[in-house]
Amino acid sequence: MNSSFLATLTTLALSAALVAEPAAELFKKLNADSYGERHKAQVELTAWAVANSGEAIELFFKEYKVAATPEVKVRVGQLLRERVIFEKFGRPKGFVGIQMDNGAEKVGDELRAVVLVTAVVKGSPAEAFGLKQGDALWRVDQQTFNRNAFASLQFRKIVTSKREGDTILVDLVRDGKQIQVKLVLGAMPVELERENNRRLRKDPELDKENYFSNWLQNKLKIEKPKLEAAVE
Repeated sequence: MNSSFLATLTTLALSAALVAEPAAELFKKLNADSYGERHKAQVELTAWAVANSGEAIELFFKEYKVAATPEVKVRVGQLLRERVIFEKFGRPKGFVGIQMDNGAEKVGDELRAVVLVTAVVKGSPAEAFGLKQGDALWRVDQQTFNRNAFASLQFRKIVTSKREGDTILVDLVRDGKQIQVKLVLGAMPVELERENNRRLRKDPELDKENYFSNWLQNKLKIEKPKLEAAVE
């Protein structure tokens, strides 16, 4: 299964349960001797930030400035970057992970426009939640497809209007049987989003990196006079 999708599910599970340890203790563990313990602390701080979004950025910035080692600084910098970008851009666009074509399928007594699954991407939400090659998707979240337009484009529009971690309800026909699948969306891969934005000559990931870099530089500039005043 795709590692980023697994990470999403892990983060959601952790944040839902809330992290038992306070952030201060987790920051101490970022400097532990064991790599596994350091990594676990970073994962739990990610979940802590989801559950405490109002205070996460300022706390992470404070810890970033006083990081004890280069590795801790990198780890806290990653945590800070994730939250700053999330606050600006929100969660990534939704992703299912199928190759598709347009078709028609009889559902009950009516001929419906459908999305035909021609392939399932390995490690994708589609694979994790049981979509299969040959499935005919005829409804998503109670919305059927307009027969006067490509069903695949309508499906893509529905999915990308949602975000990573959102749930969609998919009705499909498989081997003549109607099946309903509840599917948790993954994050649209960077390469795919870049391709979707190629005509606009925009690189969403580069936009995010530039935004965070400028945010951090400006934040450090603002903090520097305060520190100098404090030591005078």
